Amino acid sequence: MIKKSQHMSPEKAEILGLMCAEDLGEMAGIFAGDGTLYRTNHGFVVEVRGNANEIDYYRNHVKPIFERAFSKELKIIKRYYSKKKGYVVGIRVCGPRVKEIFHDNLGFPIGKKSYTVQIPRIIINNKNCWGPYVRGVFDTDGSFYVRKSGPDLKYRQPIVDISSRSKEHILQIKKIMGKMEFKMWFERSNSKVRMTGWKNVIRFFKDIKPHNNKKIERFDNVKAEVAEWLKAHNLSESDQ
Repeated sequence: MIKKSQHMSPEKAEILGLMCAEDLGEMAGIFAGDGTLYRTNHGFVVEVRGNANEIDYYRNHVKPIFERAFSKELKIIKRYYSKKKGYVVGIRVCGPRVKEIFHDNLGFPIGKKSYTVQIPRIIINNKNCWGPYVRGVFDTDGSFYVRKSGPDLKYRQPIVDISSRSKEHILQIKKIMGKMEFKMWFERSNSKVRMTGWKNVIRFFKDIKPHNNKKIERFDNVKAEVAEWLKAHNLSESDQ
């Protein structure tokens, strides 16, 4: 459970005290990556949405976390978003607790957040939330792939990237990853942090435990293919 600070308001302590660090960290990370908070004539709404091919991730992981947070049953929404993005899937939650949790307590902005989002202070101050938060961000705004490199494209280099348009947010992610002893560096004008090497990437998937099935399947498939390739070339993961 989240530790209640003596400086925290009774309302804030009550809301966040009901959530475990695992759920709070991951939900905040998911929102930082794919979420938006906005006001309508009927109150506040939080939406989290992603590519339609991620429906299993939203159904099996995102939806249950938000249902536990808001103590209500939610539905998966699928709709046409734009010509560029096509169909998207996600969840939508309405009600007064939306603003209380995401804005008043976690400090996320109302409206556009791409260039201003930051890791909530309560997440930074609780190391038990770091891994789940990174998981939520990676599942929504991260990627995993293998790049061929070296003479005759001999090497198969695994890469984990996490992106954010907010420079402060990506800097914060790099810092907490460093505190968890993951070495990452900036790419693309500080809008992305990167990790390479099989030892690092395998530990990342083991310790951070991503929930996005698309990324997990890609990792498992690539790892199996690379294992066969290494064996055929009398190499080991340390050679990569």
